[in-house]
Amino acid sequence: MDPPAKRQKKAAPGGGELAAKLGKALEELAAADEHKVFAAPVVGVDGYEKVVRRPMDFATIKARLAAGKYRTAEDFETDVCLTFSNCLKFNPEGSFWHGEAIRQHKLFCTKIFPAQGLTADLYVEYQQATDDETTLLKEEEDEVEEHGGEEGLQAAREEELKKLKTDSQKDLGDLLADFGDPAAILAASQQLAREQRAKRGGIGGAARAAEEPEGSSSSGDEEDEEEEEDEEEEEGSDDGQGA
Repeated sequence: MDPPAKRQKKAAPGGGELAAKLGKALEELAAADEHKVFAAPVVGVDGYEKVVRRPMDFATIKARLAAGKYRTAEDFETDVCLTFSNCLKFNPEGSFWHGEAIRQHKLFCTKIFPAQGLTADLYVEYQQATDDETTLLKEEEDEVEEHGGEEGLQAAREEELKKLKTDSQKDLGDLLADFGDPAAILAASQQLAREQRAKRGGIGGAARAAEEPEGSSSSGDEEDEEEEEDEEEEEGSDDGQGA
């Protein structure tokens, strides 16, 4: 349940007003944490530092708030969400601590923060992502039910894949039926390319394209153009001498 990546921060209320609202929200958070699960840093727990790279807790948040570290409500919200996500990451689902993280996180985002006129944007984004994932899972479940179970769904997908392969082979078969063999297909492709070049080159180009052997490049066209230019230059020089 790590919070989504930070977005561009929005303008926040004045420093004193924002600090007062965040302080009030933190007080309510602490009051809701009846068993002091998140009250102080986690110490002396084997393996915790290997799993949680950036620890966070209410005492640390309070100190950061007093030092003026939170310039926006979103900065504060990020640390609160980090506190809960660390707990969810380290503690297994179904454990007391995992359940407390879920309960207090939801309470903060849906009641405590909004009560101060602040919006838990990260929670909204996370919830949207969760809803999207739930929708995909529901669609998968519907497909399984429609095909009478996992095996039926797998069989249907294999059949669909088989059909796609058959259609592809049929398309190739149609090409072979029209042109005989792969070499004929290549020859037809080259002929089409020559005809297209002929259209661009005019009547003379059409004649050259018809005479051009398969697999040849357009260098012959360029040589013909150079010869024509040379002939025009010679005719021009003759006209000059007769004037």
